[in-house]
Amino acid sequence: MQINQGQKRQDYITVWMTRDEKNQATENAQRARLPMSTFSRKVLLEAVVPQAAPSKEWMQAYSQTARWSANLNQLCHNLNSARLSGLLEPTISSSCSDMEFLISEMAKDVEDLRQRILTLAG
Repeated sequence: MQINQGQKRQDYITVWMTRDEKNQATENAQRARLPMSTFSRKVLLEAVVPQAAPSKEWMQAYSQTARWSANLNQLCHNLNSARLSGLLEPTISSSCSDMEFLISEMAKDVEDLRQRILTLAG
């Protein structure tokens, strides 16, 4: 953010600090070879702003996705093991049933998640 040449700074911010915090801030400004006001302005306006923790809804969606992934991974592992041991056909039938159930559950969760996202988006 650049300030216009004709624009004057007229607002200020008061920050309460302990004496140790002020000493540390002063040392930081000196190390940067900047006046305290310039240093403070740079820190306040140019620093990386921490992001808020993900919402509860996002965490639930992430958890559901991780569960689906783990289930699909297990099914694939079972099919691969069955192929290697010569029991592929009976395992395929069982795994297909498991996959159908998993996909139907995923579809329900995806629709629920879609509705939550639309609600959060306003």
